[in-house]
Amino acid sequence: MTDKEWTKFPRFSLQYIDGVESFLDFAYTRERSQGLEILCPCTKCRNCIWATRNMVYEHLIVKDFVKGYHIWIYHREEIPCRTNRGDAEMVDNLDS
Repeated sequence: MTDKEWTKFPRFSLQYIDGVESFLDFAYTRERSQGLEILCPCTKCRNCIWATRNMVYEHLIVKDFVKGYHIWIYHREEIPCRTNRGDAEMVDNLDS
């Protein structure tokens, strides 16, 4: 199972609930909270509403995690950097 595959499990399954807890731990350690609140990624709030940990937990269990939110940019997850060898060579040639 990938690290975010839990979002596809039924909301009352152990995998989903454990995933929600892991998400909340991640979100609260990334220092993008507003006091005690973070942006809620449930299907209703869609990362637009600030909510407490308990409220976000409840929303994610009752309403589900928003589909397609695989890189948690609103919670300070970094976007993976992809470079291919040709791009790196091109950059090197620009310096000469």
